[in-house]
Amino acid sequence: PAVLVLANGGGGLLALLAAAAGAGQVVVVEKWRWGCRASQQLLEANRKAHPDLVSRIQLVPGPLSSCYFDADDAAVSAAAAAATLSLSTP
Repeated sequence: PAVLVLANGGGGLLALLAAAAGAGQVVVVEKWRWGCRASQQLLEANRKAHPDLVSRIQLVPGPLSSCYFDADDAAVSAAAAAATLSLSTP
């Protein structure tokens, strides 16, 4: 399953859409406090109707620059390798 990291994820809506489209895990990094609150509210409002989607979304408050990913996480490592490959391909 793919791991998707969203910076400033549109108040949680983009995260729900990504989970519905098949992302295995969605990490939303919200820099602004209002974005975090909006995302929390949207996810809570959809928890009963779409528990399978909401359970795959993780909300992280703070700037993306303060985040790091564990290289031992196979899903993140595979996603990073694929991103590196696509960036280096002409």
